[in-house]
Amino acid sequence: MKLRMIFLSMIFSIVVVAIMSSVSVAQGCNVDGAGVPPNNLDISDVTYLIDYLYIGGPAPPDYDAADMDEYQIITLNDLRVLGVYMFTSGTEPTCPPIFGPMSRMRDPDNWLELVEDEFPAAKQPLTLHLRLTTNRTIDCINLPLSIMVGHYAPQIDAVRIQEPFTSWTGTAGYYIRGDGKVMFPLANLAGTGLTPQNDVLLAEVDISLTQPHPDALPITIEWDLTAPPVGPYGRSHYPFLFQHHTARQDADTVWIPDLKGGHSQMVPTISEWGLITLLVLLLGGGVWVIIHRRKEVVTRT
Repeated sequence: MKLRMIFLSMIFSIVVVAIMSSVSVAQGCNVDGAGVPPNNLDISDVTYLIDYLYIGGPAPPDYDAADMDEYQIITLNDLRVLGVYMFTSGTEPTCPPIFGPMSRMRDPDNWLELVEDEFPAAKQPLTLHLRLTTNRTIDCINLPLSIMVGHYAPQIDAVRIQEPFTSWTGTAGYYIRGDGKVMFPLANLAGTGLTPQNDVLLAEVDISLTQPHPDALPITIEWDLTAPPVGPYGRSHYPFLFQHHTARQDADTVWIPDLKGGHSQMVPTISEWGLITLLVLLLGGGVWVIIHRRKEVVTRT
């Protein structure tokens, strides 16, 4: 009886994890949101994707359900995969990305680092330095950041992109989305990209606080997953480093950098939350069994 209860508890834990891991996961590919499972795709999805990528049309209602090639960024290659499936009886694409947002592509050998780790007491303003380390050649980045000083979202006063990134794009190379939020969509559309480098300065960001702060406050940066999909080569709502193969017209390498410095942490993914939940439930079950057995021993004696 006891073993059966333990077994049922483990099954229940696995079911809970499976449910959590499927949260916000679309059922198959569906660009315009109008399809009916299991055959979601039709010609309207093709026109919707063309409009989104090249005419400035609205984003797909479910971004992951429009990610045909599982690179977690919507580019011309997604349109190619969709076209091959629609018009040549090709293999049906798999949506969303098998491992979910921000899991498969994370690469700890590439990271964005915040040099400063605290906002000095009573100081105004403060300049933050963001440094990028990469072990691969990249020619496009999309880095949506959320900056926090203690419990406050600071005001972003100015952003200065640094060389060699200033020559990557004809625009400012960044835009401020609000207090504490700034995005860096940069692409080297004509050159060879950034070769592997350690500790290259990406940008200086001037921040200030409207609240009085007599004490020093910790600074935290995190990926802002609420940022709108953008990107010079394609559109993504994930942070990424990107290497483009012009000859193939698709993404040769796409991956998500880590965060370092300050008091920053990578946000756990849905699958990671599921694993954490499983471990907690199993640990709790193990503790329950130990306590129950000890009670039985005490009762018998």
